[in-house]
Amino acid sequence: MVLAMAHEYFCIASGPSLTKKDVDLVRRWRFRSGNRRVIVTNRTYEIAQWADILFAMDRKFWLEYRGEVSASKFHGVRYTKNPTHLARDFPGDYGNSGAGAIELADALGAERIFLLGYDGGVKNGKSHWHEPYAHDMNSTAKVESKWCSQFEATARRVKAEVVNVSRHSKIMCFPMADLETVV
Repeated sequence: MVLAMAHEYFCIASGPSLTKKDVDLVRRWRFRSGNRRVIVTNRTYEIAQWADILFAMDRKFWLEYRGEVSASKFHGVRYTKNPTHLARDFPGDYGNSGAGAIELADALGAERIFLLGYDGGVKNGKSHWHEPYAHDMNSTAKVESKWCSQFEATARRVKAEVVNVSRHSKIMCFPMADLETVV
């Protein structure tokens, strides 16, 4: 699959505030213009199988979900930091899949990037919108303290305008907006 150049991207991570309703709003936004793309991270492809790109940094993710992330379940392009036959290589020093998705959108020519599901921490005891991973994949508790500096580094590297429209977020290096105002 070859993607035409797009000017606006949504990056959808797997924070606990993410809802199917919000993902459906982004889907309608995506298909109202051919000049828009959506990148999902990790298991968020499960509620956005229509997305253009799946980015998952962790090799453990690809090993555990390779059967599920098949052409029959996800038709978009797949990228990773850790080379695998299942996804294209996107090297970098971004530190987490959410930051990697932002940098990938920027590298693909985005002028504006909206972030959804970028909570940056635990909410109501949950670290993701989905159930916990079967295997420890750099669990939120282990890496949450690193995220602010990783996202700040990403903010310094990207050229695109980045706006966080997540319902709840500890990531403060990007301006915040309401999802409904951009979709």
